[in-house]
Amino acid sequence: MSKVASLNFARRSEEAAKVVILPSVLEPPEKRPLFKSVACPADGVCLAGGVHGPNAIIASTTNNWSDYSIDEIEGIEGATPTIKAFGCDPPDRCVAVGSTS
Repeated sequence: MSKVASLNFARRSEEAAKVVILPSVLEPPEKRPLFKSVACPADGVCLAGGVHGPNAIIASTTNNWSDYSIDEIEGIEGATPTIKAFGCDPPDRCVAVGSTS
């Protein structure tokens, strides 16, 4: 059974932490991506990376996940890629790193 992909993050304000399920709670858990890394280099700006089936996946937002985009990176020659971490310096320039299996 695959894990449910949920992102937990705290906003940099006095609001309570918010749990977001991407892409949707309507998707069955086995169809949701497995996120392995989350980085929020600025207030409301976050990236999440992991794996979804045979592809790596990166989700990004600039408004605390009210809107977001999801990009997939296909595997190469049968290897399954996954995103494991992000590095951001300055906050609007990020690099994703990962591996293949």
